[in-house]
Amino acid sequence: MSSHQRPTDREENAYLREENARLGEILRASHDTYDSLSRAYALLNQTNITQMEEISKLHRELEDARRENAHRSRSHGNWFSGAKWRGQPEVAANADSGQKPRKRPRLELEKDKAVSSLDMLCGQGNTLRK
Repeated sequence: MSSHQRPTDREENAYLREENARLGEILRASHDTYDSLSRAYALLNQTNITQMEEISKLHRELEDARRENAHRSRSHGNWFSGAKWRGQPEVAANADSGQKPRKRPRLELEKDKAVSSLDMLCGQGNTLRK
């Protein structure tokens, strides 16, 4: 066949079969690529869903911990302030310093009770305390 002649039907059919086979291979490869990408996307999507669920769970746990901490702070944080401690200067001083009041030993408490009883009996106020 010369460059000016039209190809014969046989040549054209052979060319079309080759082109069809080549396009078929391209189509199969693109289907395989699409399937691979679809599987990868599904896996990535599932991973994202799992991560979002984990993030949500951690967020809920964090919020629960914050609420619990806030409740504990309100309940116990400044437990020595308030009406029950009025009139106790050592507690007020500790409240200013942010420390809990020192627990007084039993012997010291009993001594204070005894001195108070003696003071009342003698009518002398706090004169027996040193």
